[in-house]
Amino acid sequence: MELVIHTVNFIRSRGLNHRQFKQLLEGCGKDTSLLENIDCLNDLAFLIDMTQMLMELNLKLQGKDQLISKLFENVETFVLKLKLLKQQLSSKVLVHFKALSERSINTIDSERYCTLILKLTDEFDTRFCDFKKEKNELDLFAHPFSIKAETVRNEF
Repeated sequence: MELVIHTVNFIRSRGLNHRQFKQLLEGCGKDTSLLENIDCLNDLAFLIDMTQMLMELNLKLQGKDQLISKLFENVETFVLKLKLLKQQLSSKVLVHFKALSERSINTIDSERYCTLILKLTDEFDTRFCDFKKEKNELDLFAHPFSIKAETVRNEF
């Protein structure tokens, strides 16, 4: 991912490289109009940032000998991170968006990206609703000394 960002920035930063790259694409019969569209480039930067965050979550969920409580904790943490990202993006704070922060803040449609983040949050909530039903039991298993006795079911 870093290589892609670096390569795109390298090509865009120098006029000669940019023209040569456009000529190469046109020679291959590819449409180069997307390279000029600011909205498409902003969308690409947003997509790069979100994909990077999802890849980090994916890596945390992989591997052997992991407890379900820890895996669900990683998912819950990511959902909280999405809510933080949405809040910051609505305020045009791009601290956690490395690629998007390199774009002009005036051209970024933060409202649309907030809507996309909200949809992603809703999708996580929908897909992991069964785990939320068992959250008290998972918390009891993961943190037995920090759970309130009143919230534990009688069979435990």
